[in-house]
Amino acid sequence: MAIFDTVDYPEVRRVLFNGLDSAALPDPTIGSEMHKGEAEKEVIERLGAFESLSLENKAHAKKAAILLTAAIIAPTITFLIGTSSDGSVTRIPVSYAERSEKANSLRERADMEIAEVNGDAVRLDEPYRPSLPGTMVVQGKLGW
Repeated sequence: MAIFDTVDYPEVRRVLFNGLDSAALPDPTIGSEMHKGEAEKEVIERLGAFESLSLENKAHAKKAAILLTAAIIAPTITFLIGTSSDGSVTRIPVSYAERSEKANSLRERADMEIAEVNGDAVRLDEPYRPSLPGTMVVQGKLGW
């Protein structure tokens, strides 16, 4: 069962960048297995079966899935299109730091929604990191 549907896609766009529309971020992109599918999978992994949640907890789970979908998409938004008062179109770059900050902020908000369901205190210094077979989490900085 899907946690959220196409009617909620405008909310994914809104939490990413206010004013983002379906031309800039199409429904198939949001609904792809890489984005929405992974977000819903993570919510179910952390909360259990969606169907078994109370109505209030389903609302938290839905919000968490929307936020996680946006967090997964955020690093891919490399520019925004703006229109000035004279009608000219401007391409506004979004830096890697801005995209990373947005993704982290959205994930933190999703973690808080999940904590509401689990009754846990959210530890933002230890974000959820899904375990993937054959991989390890590496922390540090890239640089020369």
